[in-house]
Formats: sequence, C-alpha cells, structure tokens
Amino acid sequence: MPAKLYIWLDRDPLSQPPDYEIDDIPGRADLAILAEAVAAGKLGSLLPTKLALSRHARPETPAGYRRIDVRKLLRDYRIPYRTRYQLIMTTSTADHTPQRQTHSPSTAHRTD
Repeated sequence: MPAKLYIWLDRDPLSQPPDYEIDDIPGRADLAILAEAVAAGKLGSLLPTKLALSRHARPETPAGYRRIDVRKLLRDYRIPYRTRYQLIMTTSTADHTPQRQTHSPSTAHRTD
C-alpha cells in the first residue's frame, strides 16, 4: 500500500479527519505532489487561503502537519488562478448597513 499525503482545507488537523488524501511519491517533494494534485483539480476549484498537509492521517501535535499558503503554492508552481472573496453571511452582517469611511482633507491623499 503506497504512502499517503493527507490534506485539510478548512478543518483543524488536530481534531478533524482529512478532507483529501493523495499518493505520496517517494523521492518527490511533498509540495510538488500537492501542486500537481491542485493543478489537476483533485481538490476542487475553490481553495482556502491556507491548507494543511501531513503524512499522518491524525497528527497529534502542530509539528505533525504543515500549513501551506495556497497563493504562494499557485505562484511558485505557475498554476493559473483567479482571486475571489467569499462573504460569510450571518444575521449580524445581513442587518449591517455599510458605512463609507470618510477622511478629513488634511489626511486624504489622491493616488492618481
């Protein structure tokens, strides 16, 4: 049975099972294997800003997994991506009226 790499997208690796597992390839860097899986769409098309990667399905300490900056991974491995923002709607945000921030003339600076 081949070794596995375990991936958590939005879950805590210390208390939740992994979201995905991919085959670990001996002699290849874990990040290269992860980048290949991301580029192939194996983790979906919407990714969080950070994910966790481990060789253990149930790491027992924070030293048992790595936090990966997804944006850096995509840039380093030249995987095309688009940045988006997902709003998390709750009752408090639904009732919130956006307020435009105003600046006093002495502190406002034009950028054009």
